[in-house]
Amino acid sequence: MQSYFHFGQISAQQIVITVKQFFQKDPSAVAFLEEIIVRRELSDNFCYVNPKYDSYDGFLDWAKETLNKHRKDESKFIYSLEEFEEANTHEDLWNAAKKELLINGKMHGYMRLYWAKKILEWKKSPEEALPIAIHLNNKYELGGRDPNG
Repeated sequence: MQSYFHFGQISAQQIVITVKQFFQKDPSAVAFLEEIIVRRELSDNFCYVNPKYDSYDGFLDWAKETLNKHRKDESKFIYSLEEFEEANTHEDLWNAAKKELLINGKMHGYMRLYWAKKILEWKKSPEEALPIAIHLNNKYELGGRDPNG
């Protein structure tokens, strides 16, 4: 739904009203509403109040702590932006996810988490990984360039 919200084809508010009207007791609807209301609003708010939302400096302290604990972790593989763009890594699953993004303009949410974590693993630092993940997401994801994208 993110791409439809992004391009203004449908209103998140209208979707929430409709789901509550017809599917309120459905467990899937409850999860969907949590995602569309809570997560979307939290990401909008985070970007609104944090001018450094798209940089390492904007990360919350707990995230920086975790990332800093792993700064000396070594990866057998380091890839360039071009290799990421071309889905040219050693890992078929990551490459398939990138190709899905290229072909469909979207990727399943859990797969996106994995995909971004691998970019972090295959760069020397979070400061190098983040701009690549943002670039690829914003370039290929139809719902990219949104706080929740």
